[in-house]
Amino acid sequence: MRMLGLLLAAAAATPAGEGLESRVNLAIDRAAAHLESRQAADGSWQKEDAVHPKGRTALCAYALRHAGRAKEHPTILAALSFLDASGPIEAISTYEAACLVLFFHSLGERRKEDIHRLCQWLCDRFHNGAKLWGYPGGAPDLSNTQFAAMALKAGAQHGFRAPDKLWRGVVDGTLRLQAESGAFRYNPGRLWRATMTHAALLTILFAHEALGVKRPGREVAAAMERGHAWLDAHFSVERAPDGNGWNKGFFYYYLYGLERYGVLFGKTTIAGRDWYREGAEELLARQARDGGWGSLEDTAFAILFLRRATFSEPEERAAPPPPSGEIAGPAEAPRPEASIPFLRAWLVAGPYPERAGSDDMLSTQHFDVRRMQPAASGDAGRKRWEVLASPEDRVDVGGALGAAPYAAFYAAVWLESDATREAVVWIGSDDGCKLYCNGEEVLDGHHHEDSGADFYRVPVSLREGRNLLLLRIENLEYYANFQARLSDPEGRPLTGVETSTRRPAAKGRG
Repeated sequence: MRMLGLLLAAAAATPAGEGLESRVNLAIDRAAAHLESRQAADGSWQKEDAVHPKGRTALCAYALRHAGRAKEHPTILAALSFLDASGPIEAISTYEAACLVLFFHSLGERRKEDIHRLCQWLCDRFHNGAKLWGYPGGAPDLSNTQFAAMALKAGAQHGFRAPDKLWRGVVDGTLRLQAESGAFRYNPGRLWRATMTHAALLTILFAHEALGVKRPGREVAAAMERGHAWLDAHFSVERAPDGNGWNKGFFYYYLYGLERYGVLFGKTTIAGRDWYREGAEELLARQARDGGWGSLEDTAFAILFLRRATFSEPEERAAPPPPSGEIAGPAEAPRPEASIPFLRAWLVAGPYPERAGSDDMLSTQHFDVRRMQPAASGDAGRKRWEVLASPEDRVDVGGALGAAPYAAFYAAVWLESDATREAVVWIGSDDGCKLYCNGEEVLDGHHHEDSGADFYRVPVSLREGRNLLLLRIENLEYYANFQARLSDPEGRPLTGVETSTRRPAAKGRG
C-alpha cells in the first residue's frame, strides 16, 4: 500500500489520523468483495442496460483494479472475456466509451488498439454545435463531456491525440454553461451544481494540457477563478451542493468528482478543510454491512475516492480473506412502525411560480407563515386554500393544483393534542421542503429529486390544544408531492392527537 501510505503520511502524523489508513484499506477490501459477489457468471455487471451495456462492467472492473486486483485476477479476466465476447470492442454511449478507456488504461499498453479506437469514436461524436458530448440522441451536457475528456486524457498517455480544434471547442462549450454564481450547469436551463463545476474546471484543465496552454487567457482564468471560489464557498462532504440546495441522488458521483478535483488541482485542503480525510470518514460511516454503498456505480465511485485513483497506477496485491464476524454498518435511528398511517387529508395552496431555472421558491415569502391560519377557501396570499383528500399515501399536490415547474406549493394540517407532548413528523418529498410547526421553522430540507418516504425525521413539540403543521414544497420540474406521518419519539403510534383540515376550537394555551 505504498501509494496510499504516502498520500496519508502527513495526515497520519496527527492523533486524529491514527488508524485511518487501515480503516480505509479494510473498507476497500470489503467493497471489492461486494462487487465481486455481484459479478454475473459471464463476467459482466448489469449488461441489461440498453444505453451502457458494457459501461458498468468496465467501471466495476476499473474500480477493482484500483482496489488491488491484479491484471490476471480471475475477476478481471472474466470481465475482459465478457467485453471481448462479441469481437472488437465498440461503444454505444459516451459514458460507456469513457469507462472502457479508463479500464483498459489501467491494464497498460496491452489494450492500446482498443483505447485508440474508442478515443476516435469519441472524437467522431463530438457535437460541433454545442461543443460538448451527450447521450445518444440527447442534448449535450457537461457530465458526458467530462467523461469524454477524461478518456481522451488517458488515451493521450497511449499515443492518441485528439484534434486541437476539438479541445478549443470543448473550452468554449464548457464556458457557455457557467452561471452568474460562478458554478456550472449540466446543460442550459438547469441549476448550477458542484458536480458540474468539478466537471467544468477539470475539462478545461484537460483541454489546456492537451493544447500545451501554460497560462489561460484572462477571460478563461477569471471564469475558472469564479468556479474555484464557488466550490470553496459550498464545500461539503455530506451532501452534493446543487443550486441553492443539494442533490440527494448524486452524492457518490459528487465525491468521485471531488477526488479528481482535489488531486488534479493539487489541493490538500478546500475552504481550509482536509477534503480527503473528511470525505473518507464520511464514506466509512456510510458503508453498508454488505460492503457496498448502494448501487454498483456508487460503490465503484466510493472505492475510487478512497484510493485517490485519478490517473494513478493501480497497485496490485493479493485479495485478503473475507473479514470474520459481522461488520457493523451505519447506526440506524428509530424508524416509524409500518402500521402508522400516512396523513392523506390536507389543506393545499399553489402554485406560486418562480423564474425558470431557479430554486428560490423555498426562500421566497409568499405569505406570513407565523400568522397564517389555513381554512378551506381562506386566504393564502395570492391563492386560496383547498381541501385535498389524497386517494393514496403520496399526496400529489402538484397534480391537484397544476404541476407548474419552478413553483412552490403549500400543504397544511391542524393537530389537536390532549396534552403537551413530544412527537416526530416523518416527511419525504419531491423536491425540497420546509416544515413549520406553529409558525416556527423546524425543517429546511432544500434537496432536489425525490427523497422517498420517511426521509426526514423532524422532532416537534406539540402544545395542548390546537397545533398547525405547514409544509412548503418546491417543484423544479415534473412533480410536486410528499408523504408525511406522525409518531412518538421512538417510532411508535402517536396517541392523543387528532388531525383535521378544520381549525380546532381553542383549548388550553392554543
